[in-house]
Amino acid sequence: MAKKKRRRKAAARAAKRAAPVDVAAGQEEQAPVVDTERPSHRAERKEQARRERERRIKQARRAARLRRARRWGILAGIAAVIGAIVYVSTRPSEVEVRAAEAATRLGCDEIQTAEDVPSEHTEPFAVGQNGQPANVGNHNASTLPPEPDVYEQPIPEPQAIHNLEHGYVILYYQAEGEQALSDETREELADLAEAEEKVLLAPYDGLREDTGLALTAWRKLQMCPAPENPDDAVSVARGFIEQFRSGGLAPEPNVP
Repeated sequence: MAKKKRRRKAAARAAKRAAPVDVAAGQEEQAPVVDTERPSHRAERKEQARRERERRIKQARRAARLRRARRWGILAGIAAVIGAIVYVSTRPSEVEVRAAEAATRLGCDEIQTAEDVPSEHTEPFAVGQNGQPANVGNHNASTLPPEPDVYEQPIPEPQAIHNLEHGYVILYYQAEGEQALSDETREELADLAEAEEKVLLAPYDGLREDTGLALTAWRKLQMCPAPENPDDAVSVARGFIEQFRSGGLAPEPNVP
């Protein structure tokens, strides 16, 4: 019996020595991973990855160029629109061009801008000086009535100035003397005044001796010799009206 027990123990020890080593509790030893891929395949994959990176870089650069081009295109378009608006807004209108040409033929003075002086509804009222109608200064608290547009007699200057403050244009003319306007010219200007809003026509006593027509707006004045051609007088008046009626420097241009 003792011999049999010794033989069994020896067999058990031999079996234990032959058993695999447990490298981790509860796990079997794993065989190392062997890279069986051929070198040519690895090189090919690296080349493909490099090409993909280059493609993405080129695509990103192209997209950036397109974005810059679009931005510059938009900016150029905006600049063109602004330039067109500025050109149109600053370009003299056809009426102003004809007025300037007529003023040159007549020998009119340049349009004058009066000094911005205190202009209250209080006395002493401003009046014209040196043969030039007043277009700024203290004036009457009342304006001239809406009608008529054409006067046969001189109008009260302190009230007329108040009309100018409201954006009116008043056309004064010489009624007598060498610079008196012809009947035809007065009729043409009367038709213009009646057809336009905020335009009055009236004679003015004491205009300069070399003046037949004086055009006034708030702080603006242009004086012209009596025209031989009524159309020239109308052209100059139209240009002045377009520039200064209900605008220009008038403090209350939207008041009737």
